[in-house]
Amino acid sequence: MASEIKVDTISENTSANGVALSSSLKLKQLTTTQIDALSGMTDGEMVYDTTTKKVKVYDGSGAEWLQVSVEGGSSGVTASGGDSETTYTIDGVNYKSHTFTSSGTFVVSAAGASSAVDVLLVAGGGAGGNDNAGGGGAGGMLSQTSVPVTATNYSIVIGAGGARGGSSDGNGTAATSGDNSTGFNYTATGGGQGGSAGSANDAGNGGSGGGLQGAEQVGSAGTGISGQGNNGGSSSGSGGGGGGGGAGAAGQSITSTIGGTGGNGVTNSYQTGSSQSYAGGGAGGNENSVNTDVSGGTGGGGNSLGQDGTAESGTVNKGGGGAGGTHSGTRGGNGGSGVVIVRYTI
Repeated sequence: MASEIKVDTISENTSANGVALSSSLKLKQLTTTQIDALSGMTDGEMVYDTTTKKVKVYDGSGAEWLQVSVEGGSSGVTASGGDSETTYTIDGVNYKSHTFTSSGTFVVSAAGASSAVDVLLVAGGGAGGNDNAGGGGAGGMLSQTSVPVTATNYSIVIGAGGARGGSSDGNGTAATSGDNSTGFNYTATGGGQGGSAGSANDAGNGGSGGGLQGAEQVGSAGTGISGQGNNGGSSSGSGGGGGGGGAGAAGQSITSTIGGTGGNGVTNSYQTGSSQSYAGGGAGGNENSVNTDVSGGTGGGGNSLGQDGTAESGTVNKGGGGAGGTHSGTRGGNGGSGVVIVRYTI
């Protein structure tokens, strides 16, 4: 007995000529809302979602519709590791993310021939300088898509933030740059430190550069790395320090007694599916006795709150630069530590 072809519906474009083994098959076309409202479905039934432009198959065991496509389907990855794991859905595609806020190992226990992951790496931010100081540069930020993986272990290193200097008058130990974050053969470079008046140190280069000190200037603002960050802001010698560079913008250059704002960071949605900002530059410090608040960049850059306030540290696990200090009573802020986020489709 010959095999029978069962067809639920036939497109008007093909029904006039009948159905043959060489005929194309057109699935039911429904919106996402209509699909979600269906009842009495059985395992294996398929529809075309006109909202997401994807084919979906009904999973009887899970009582849900799963998306089927080469691009949006499962990556074939089974993995563990990180300080937290999250699952979420975007446009019908299911993702799992692993967030490393400390160094560790991403363990791939199973992977297909073409398995790949998306990776965000943010390095540690640079510390802000002391005394009319420049803001710390943000840690370098790298976002990589479709990174091939196999069933093996991948070492993840999270860069620490830079440490602030030892004296608020700018003559103690120097502020330091942030440390690199690494994984999957990629390196995000730590942010450069903000410059300090006095003998402490000049602005540093890095993923993003530190801002130049506003008095007793030596050298120039720190430079950032193309594709990871931006330059720190310069100053005029009138007392206010330049802002630290951020992943999305350079630090503000300044020609007054008020410090420059930190450069803004860049958003990324790998962790939860919602956009979050990373790698903002630290604010520059003011001239002595000036108490005007200066903002750090979006994405964790520290704010500088003047001589009577606090030079804030960069946000941890955002790679933010520390704010520059104003004068006696305030020291620069520490840089924020970095983060690595790995995600893939499930």
